[in-house]
Amino acid sequence: MTRRDTISPRQFVACAFVAALSLLIRRFPRALAERAGAAAVLAAPLSVLPLAVGLAAAFALCRKKPAGVPGLLTDTLGQAAGRVLTGVYGLWFVGYAGFLLRSGAERFLTTVYTGTQPWLFVGIMALVCALAAAGRCAPIARAAMIFRRGMLALVALVALLTAKDLDLALLQPLKLSDLRAAAAAGLEVANLLSIGFFLGFLGARLDKPVRLTDAAPWIAVLLGIIALMTVECLGMFGQELTAMMRFPYFMLVRDLTVLGALERLEPIVIVLWFFPDFILISLLLHMAAQNLRFALGARTHRLLAPVCAALAVAAALALPGGTDQQQTLSESLVPLLCAAFAFAPVPALLLAAAFRKKL
Repeated sequence: MTRRDTISPRQFVACAFVAALSLLIRRFPRALAERAGAAAVLAAPLSVLPLAVGLAAAFALCRKKPAGVPGLLTDTLGQAAGRVLTGVYGLWFVGYAGFLLRSGAERFLTTVYTGTQPWLFVGIMALVCALAAAGRCAPIARAAMIFRRGMLALVALVALLTAKDLDLALLQPLKLSDLRAAAAAGLEVANLLSIGFFLGFLGARLDKPVRLTDAAPWIAVLLGIIALMTVECLGMFGQELTAMMRFPYFMLVRDLTVLGALERLEPIVIVLWFFPDFILISLLLHMAAQNLRFALGARTHRLLAPVCAALAVAAALALPGGTDQQQTLSESLVPLLCAAFAFAPVPALLLAAAFRKKL
């Protein structure tokens, strides 16, 4: 890493925001409607408490660790254990990138480019992301700053175009008995914080620590987007149809027109899908190469980035392509793995840091 390859807290938060958009557009609001029905509209506000707990734990662990998560692991667990665990996270990032490559390809195949082979989309996206991952982190972070503005504009445009057609009666009835399901859906939303923990492996690139005031406003915007998307889909399709659709937000946007024109807004969806995926996968490959370099004691990670991309492609093409298998991966296994890698180590790290008086 050179001195020039640093990112600011604003850029770090932009990376986390755009990466989280990639994740939520994949699953929400379908997963929320499936779990909580009409009460899915409460998922975003009910996620505030678990999000606050997760943020408090993250700031408690990392406020004295300028080297980010690798520094936290080695400082808390020892040099050997820290290197091994950092390498394990590097391998997880490779596998996670492979899953995202394949699920993104399947998404295009089932909605826009039917009849095309998945390897084409996997290969193109992997090549683009590998080129970005092999370079410095700063350009990816600057791209995230630009994409964030565009994504917000697109989300606002969709909200304006759908507002006149919403049937708010479809959001009812809400019962007290639905709160338990809504709280479970809130945990699904809070799981988006896992991307913040993963990006903590870039902590050494920060030119100064991230403060709560840097992150909190954009977390609020993210929750607002989730709530808005949920209201739009439930108000347009109803809870049962929203839960049945694989990509309800895409279906919502695809049928929109501007001023009665015949042209549909499918290009907007492609933008909504491609740019957040590009940022997320590029960062995962960059961190995977960085982590493996740290674990192996290599001098540079740039040669490792293409290797990680090739491994991610192999993992992507090895994954099953059937609808049922993809849904199981997307809705059950991968979210559980994200939660396990992001949150399971936190209590042990807090205890170890407290025991060694590192907090």
